[in-house]
Amino acid sequence: MRLQEILEAKDNSKRNKMLFFRQTIDSLLEKIKGKTVVVFDTETTGFSVLQPWIQVTEIAAVAIDADTGKEIDRFHRKIKLKPETKKEIEIQKKNSRPPTSPDAKDGDTGAREGPRAMAIPDLLKMTKYGEKNAPFQEITKVYSDWSDWLNSLDSPVMLGQNAAFDMGHMFGPMKKLGISRPKIGEVLDTMIFARTWIYPLLSAAAEAGDEDAKQMVGGLTNPKTGKLTFSLGPLGKALGVSGSHWHSGISDAMQTYGIFRKMIDILSKSKESGLENSDTFKTLHSKMSNQAFNYGKRPAFQATVKSDTDKGIAARGHPRT
Repeated sequence: MRLQEILEAKDNSKRNKMLFFRQTIDSLLEKIKGKTVVVFDTETTGFSVLQPWIQVTEIAAVAIDADTGKEIDRFHRKIKLKPETKKEIEIQKKNSRPPTSPDAKDGDTGAREGPRAMAIPDLLKMTKYGEKNAPFQEITKVYSDWSDWLNSLDSPVMLGQNAAFDMGHMFGPMKKLGISRPKIGEVLDTMIFARTWIYPLLSAAAEAGDEDAKQMVGGLTNPKTGKLTFSLGPLGKALGVSGSHWHSGISDAMQTYGIFRKMIDILSKSKESGLENSDTFKTLHSKMSNQAFNYGKRPAFQATVKSDTDKGIAARGHPRT
């Protein structure tokens, strides 16, 4: 392939990826009209999909009629720990150092992966992995049922918070397990939605004197860092959508759907008031869309992958042996 063809291919790729951000309120609302929305969430033993001890421990999804908001069906399974995961748990227990030791930081448990560098046992506790009467099954059985369940729906629109992470864990292992990937429709990400559409629209509304919008915009700013945040907790709090239990699959999925419905309401009201045509919206929408696109060009979970290397682990003070 000649250089010019390569450059044109790259340019077309960028143009196609940017189409998500170059829509209108009408086209966004049309995406879910008459559709089944499957809101989903996973819990895992870490971020990276490269390590054998990183696995999905829970898949939770709820199928909802987008027009009526009524639940159609739900899928909820917890997956038995793999031998590699159990082995890593023992390594972490062996290598963990009490916070009182001279060279340990507060909360240092010898973790390799996970939110806030938590050890796998802490992650399992946080996500209520060991709750009574939970449907624990072998990984192959769960993924087979998951594929069959999705295929029973008519090309559902998938909806998730930071969807790329969960999609990777929900569908990545299927090929290795010999399971065919199900047919699904479009994938919508509430985190990108909030960043590229809702924040700019709320900012435009706040500038126009909407006090509720001003309060929601304020809720999207981290008080400690002063930076914008669109993670599930702050986003739900800012939009007035709470969850029953943090880091529980079904709870997080339902909170994500509640956030999505709230964002659809904001889109509809913004359409009526013409905020989509305001200079404030256009400027912020362009800026936030470019930021989201540029973020998407970087390797997935780049920082986590680096921490998986021997050098990265050593730098964190957690030798493998």
